[in-house]
Amino acid sequence: MLPEFQGLDRWIPRPYRERLSAAIDAGAITLHRIELPDVPVHDPAAQDHLHRRWMPTSPLYRAGHAVLAHFEDRGIDLTQVHLHGRDLAGPDTPYFAGFALRYFPSIPACLSEHHGIEWIEVVHPTRALPLHALRVLPVRPDLLTYATWP
Repeated sequence: MLPEFQGLDRWIPRPYRERLSAAIDAGAITLHRIELPDVPVHDPAAQDHLHRRWMPTSPLYRAGHAVLAHFEDRGIDLTQVHLHGRDLAGPDTPYFAGFALRYFPSIPACLSEHHGIEWIEVVHPTRALPLHALRVLPVRPDLLTYATWP
């Protein structure tokens, strides 16, 4: 088992761990584990997007807030983010995020066909526990096909 999965394996089904491992072995992606802190999002449009989608007490609200704050802190234009199934603004969204593996099967298409720069997956959104996420970066998008993502 990859060290990135330690302690998260109960929330990541074995077939998903195997797919990620196979994509790493094929040279298609790199995988990094990150912990997302609870910091504020400053962009008013992003704040509005979060408030329209989830109640502030929802674990998904917290996960969305943490992901957007992470992108914002890195200087990424939040209008380029596709957050848990929806674009924040226009159709040019090379930054993707998902929660609880809901959109896991979409990772290959998002990182290859849609020219994704990265995918952040909050593995187990909670209201209080640390938010652990996997950061998937394409290395060779041409190798990230359904052949390497069975």
